[in-house]
Amino acid sequence: MEKNNNRLTAANIKYLIVIKRLADSGKPVKCVNIAGTLNVSMPSVNSMLNKLQAIGLISKSRYGLAKLTPEGLAESEKYLKRYDAVVLALKKALNTDAELTASALTVLEELSEEHLDALTTD
Repeated sequence: MEKNNNRLTAANIKYLIVIKRLADSGKPVKCVNIAGTLNVSMPSVNSMLNKLQAIGLISKSRYGLAKLTPEGLAESEKYLKRYDAVVLALKKALNTDAELTASALTVLEELSEEHLDALTTD
């Protein structure tokens, strides 16, 4: 996904994946749940949600609820699939069961769309 020629950052991707995982059948997610899952402050969550809302990936209510837009849902599903593929590839290559979230997010941010698609092609 590119808006204004800017790719999503690792932090953007992380939030999209968390919102997708917390959403139950597309229901809005409480900001406090996002903060708890990511172990970050509410101001950090609000700041990121404002950024995601500005690029059209979520809608946010004044009551602290965030919901993926159709575009946000598509992006979160795409990146969740890519994230799982990157984690699996890293674990195989490194022969480890270590937590690789940060590494996987960095790979998602840095690799081209073409390379990411190649990882998830069956």
